[in-house]
Amino acid sequence: MKPIFKHLFPGIIQHISYFGSKNNPFIWVDISENSVKRWFVVHLKTKHCSEIANPFESSLIYSWIDAAEHYGFFSIIEQGKNPISQGVLKIDLKTGTVFEKMDIFSNKLYTNQLASQIFTINTPSHYSSLEVYFKDFKEFFDKKFNQQIDKAIDYLEADNKLIFSYYLYENTWVNKLKVCNLSFHTLFEDQIESNELMGHHTFQVFENLIIYTKNKNELIILDNE
Repeated sequence: MKPIFKHLFPGIIQHISYFGSKNNPFIWVDISENSVKRWFVVHLKTKHCSEIANPFESSLIYSWIDAAEHYGFFSIIEQGKNPISQGVLKIDLKTGTVFEKMDIFSNKLYTNQLASQIFTINTPSHYSSLEVYFKDFKEFFDKKFNQQIDKAIDYLEADNKLIFSYYLYENTWVNKLKVCNLSFHTLFEDQIESNELMGHHTFQVFENLIIYTKNKNELIILDNE
């Protein structure tokens, strides 16, 4: 098992989401470089990554809602002591241009199939060291892998694979990814981060791909077959 796609971005990855169709899927990547937002799109069929225009204004807060075909929907809020909703922007994710501005309650958001409905997107369960189930994971890792995990673990079973993101102390805290088969044989592993903890949901399974970010600025895709 090995990566089928790697791309190093010029800033910190803030958010990734998915759009397009089953036969032609894309990943939208939002990064921050020196406090400036930049957008990139990865075409999963061609494995090509390109930058697109970013219509955001610094005075507004934008939050991803969903996508339909190649359009992304973002809620927009004006910053200040009393934040005011500005509605929803429908943005062409292939060009970065604003296609339409809608009311927050507009039904137009659902006129096409949404990405969250047409794609299979699985996010792991997150367990902190304070939760009951974490003790079971800690004993399992000690017995099977001779590793002393701590802090937290993300776990997902998908397509006969067991996927873990977990923390070890190796002179500093490190966040690692491990993919195993159902016999607990390791198929792939990587170090996601060191020093700074990345928090919840350090990977996702999109369709049959394992997608994760490394060192906060590199997007890596594994084929889960």
